[in-house]
Amino acid sequence: MLTPTAMMCDAVKGALAAELTLLASHPVDADGLLCLSIPIEPLDLTVWLAAQPRFPKVYWQGRGSTTAYAGVGAAVVLEGPDLWDRLDAFGQTHPTAGLFGGLRFDPQRAVGPEWAAFGQGAFFLPTFVVEQDDRCTRLHCNLVIPPDASEAQWHARLDEALVDLVLDVPAPGLTPEVEGVAAEEGEPTRWVESVAAITGRIAAGELQKVVLARRKDVTFAAPPDPFRFIRHFKAMKSPAYYFCFQFDSGSAFVGSSPERLFERSGRQVRSEALAGTRTRGAMPTDDEALKASLLASPKDRHEHRLVHDHIRAALAPRCREVVVEELPTVLQLILVQHLLTEMAGTLVDGCADRDLVAALHPTPAVGGLPVDRALAAIRDHERFDRGWYAAPLGRVSHDHVDLTVAIRSGLLHGRRLSLYCGAGIVQDSEAESEWAETEIKFANFMHVIHAG
Repeated sequence: MLTPTAMMCDAVKGALAAELTLLASHPVDADGLLCLSIPIEPLDLTVWLAAQPRFPKVYWQGRGSTTAYAGVGAAVVLEGPDLWDRLDAFGQTHPTAGLFGGLRFDPQRAVGPEWAAFGQGAFFLPTFVVEQDDRCTRLHCNLVIPPDASEAQWHARLDEALVDLVLDVPAPGLTPEVEGVAAEEGEPTRWVESVAAITGRIAAGELQKVVLARRKDVTFAAPPDPFRFIRHFKAMKSPAYYFCFQFDSGSAFVGSSPERLFERSGRQVRSEALAGTRTRGAMPTDDEALKASLLASPKDRHEHRLVHDHIRAALAPRCREVVVEELPTVLQLILVQHLLTEMAGTLVDGCADRDLVAALHPTPAVGGLPVDRALAAIRDHERFDRGWYAAPLGRVSHDHVDLTVAIRSGLLHGRRLSLYCGAGIVQDSEAESEWAETEIKFANFMHVIHAG
């Protein structure tokens, strides 16, 4: 007799097979991509992903969106120096297909061994995607089938794809104990020296701003489940993007970023300046005082204005008109709050996603100004490879692109979780206060780690 779980698995497989039969009479596209979709019962997507033996895996949820995606396997992988051209061509042929991926922060820097699985960046269409919101849950299956294949070969390909798909979601386990937390060797002395060197160059007129990042390594007693961190991030209910990319069993990039690079819906695009930071207050009166201090701070307003002006200048020639908020507001997260200015426009004809990425990344919120000199300074002062940290990451389709700047994130490599946080160094920066700012940002992920 079939158990309820086995019945559910058989029902899902039967429904996909029925969908495949319905499509069998239609011609397959030249690249042989076939897309099936069925409704299923709601799932805990993070637990479902952790149970899957296949790679790559992805969890993605946009800031402010109620729709979450969990993907397993790769039906299509797009990468290489012409990545955005390939994404555009793929979108023209398959306008409803959503691909997930990201880029490196600095392609000119050698790939660190811990980032080897992520390469120079890629986007992939998962073989299976669970799309879930408040109203429904759907399972999408993407198959690549030779155009001349018979219906029997179609079903054989589906059976092959389903062979190791886990539909029985187990109970979540516990996060292993933390064995140690360590900053990079030589810190904070190197930080003080770097801030002094950068502020000196700013005073000399060589630079306007450099975002200097730190890495902190957390070692666990055993390799933790990276998707468990997503579950705890979401429980904090902070306005953020939630993401986890796992290309093999040895590493995963996971985070909860508040920052949007850009979102494009059709020809409408919006971006934002997010820079300037204060902690949150323990009491409402303290919180309001810190918010007022942030809004009134000349140093933070200057840092924010550098980002604001750069993004606005990048959008202006690529949009018919750029509408910008008159004054910055404050985006309040769980532990910190930031100055935020949103802007939007309608893209001019001929402006493609690759043009927006090239113009906006890296923003001065994560790189600096002038861009090339700031990147050179980052290479000089940071001893680690940022990899995908602070780089564009998200979901891309023909009609909709949503990319975050992947901050407040960490790279899980075996038992070690490397956390990354940065601070914007401008002329009035003091090493001690900028170090304290990074500690506050690290605390966001440390809170999730200690949630168990």
